[in-house]
Amino acid sequence: MTRRVLNLASAVSLLLAVGAAALWVRSCRKRSAVEFERRAVRWELASDRGSLRLDNEPQRRLEAEATARARARLMEECVRLSHESASLGQRLSQTPVADRPTLEAEIGRVRAMSVANRNERAASMARPASTTPLEAYATPYFAVAGGAGLLPVLSLALTARSARRTRSRRRNDLCASCGHDLRATPNRYPECGSAAR
Repeated sequence: MTRRVLNLASAVSLLLAVGAAALWVRSCRKRSAVEFERRAVRWELASDRGSLRLDNEPQRRLEAEATARARARLMEECVRLSHESASLGQRLSQTPVADRPTLEAEIGRVRAMSVANRNERAASMARPASTTPLEAYATPYFAVAGGAGLLPVLSLALTARSARRTRSRRRNDLCASCGHDLRATPNRYPECGSAAR
């Protein structure tokens, strides 16, 4: 039973080693990547230049794009408020004295919005574009292929050792299973009870 499990694990490991070697060769020619989301964070698994890499760069890129959009919106609002303030200042100089309090109140509101916008822009520029710290893990394909290839090599070495031991025992008139001397009982092995072959 243990031998079957070892053989199955060796076969799976050999497939993994061959697959890793194939991806290694392919990664030297062409970059392949797949993005996925886990716990509300975007990740990328990439095969590139002889290594397998996992990082959260897509999440950082999304955050940087959102920050850039927010900063652009604040700049557009700043320009709009500046134009509005200039327009109101022009109208104030041409407005009769009786209508000025309403216009001055509007100018005060626009100035307050301009101050709030300036503070928001300063706070936005002070913050980093992405708040998620970079997490990156990489391993070279030769390590994956080599690690996966160890179990098949070990299994092959154990099989070769067992076959060599069996041949040696048969050559020396010993039981192939237990190694007991067969010269006294050539038809049946007294230790393990198996019939001679």
